[in-house]
Amino acid sequence: MEFLQNVFGIIIPAIGYIIGIFSFFYYNKLRFFIFINRIFKRKKDVNFNIVFDFDGQFDNIKEIKEYFKKETSHEFKNISSSKRKEVYQLDNLIVKIEKSEFPYEEFVNTIFIKNSNSTYKMACKNVKTIQLIIKNILDNNGIKNKRYCFSSNFNKSNPFINKSITKVGINKIKHFYMILSTSVFTSELDNEEDIQINMNQASYVTDDFNDLRDVANIILAM
Repeated sequence: MEFLQNVFGIIIPAIGYIIGIFSFFYYNKLRFFIFINRIFKRKKDVNFNIVFDFDGQFDNIKEIKEYFKKETSHEFKNISSSKRKEVYQLDNLIVKIEKSEFPYEEFVNTIFIKNSNSTYKMACKNVKTIQLIIKNILDNNGIKNKRYCFSSNFNKSNPFINKSITKVGINKIKHFYMILSTSVFTSELDNEEDIQINMNQASYVTDDFNDLRDVANIILAM
């Protein structure tokens, strides 16, 4: 009996110590928080929007739709169609292709892609597929001027608001806005672009889809 008491007297404090260290790093070290979330995340409420603005003249915007058909095996469900706008559903993606009425704007074409609620794994897979589709559009049409915008809503709590702040009550916070350097997550993203975060959403604008993919994978894991 004394032996068991000694064993439990060592094991139980050790477990408590380990849990304490884990909790400290999980709630205070951003990269550790993301690393753990990527391993254990199973929630099905991951979402994102990607807006792809670019130049180039397309006589028929249905040409762009063909790039999606080529790289995916999912069935298309047409939602609406007109001379300047195409909207359709592709599995859990909603895609809107729109051509500006003003040909002298900086960007005359816009592709809006909405990933509705899905798993983290499926969302990351969709981002990779979108990247491949966009690469084909760029390569085959000589497009140079482009811009990508990624955004994701926080369906639950904002991961950038810690517990000490929430003690005053989320409903008491009138406004929340921060600009976060991408280098916070990894030195590989040490560029001049920033992630913008408000109470309910994180967003990121870039002209490099590789950076967008890396930022998306991080934000979606939070």
